[in-house]
Amino acid sequence: MWPIINHTNKNAFLGTTFICLDIYEQKMEGRMPISTSDTMYQRFEKGKIYHIRYFNLLPNNRRYMLTVQPYIININETTIITLIQENIPPTPSYIFRPQRYP
Repeated sequence: MWPIINHTNKNAFLGTTFICLDIYEQKMEGRMPISTSDTMYQRFEKGKIYHIRYFNLLPNNRRYMLTVQPYIININETTIITLIQENIPPTPSYIFRPQRYP
């Protein structure tokens, strides 16, 4: 997870972005806009696994996409985030690397 900063507008904070895995272990980009970033950011802990429900999908049409998926998960006020307590094997950290650009 890392902040989204608008460097052309006095480094204005625009929200938080993250990379997650879907149920098929495909990388997805997620975003928390500034309106929900403060409250939702605190609900995540590094290395934990969560079930995320009731979010919006936005087109992934940015110039430098973090993943190859056509959509971005957009966390909003109605999103439900539940910590998964099951014993799930850890995911290697290299899976979460953003795609590279020349």
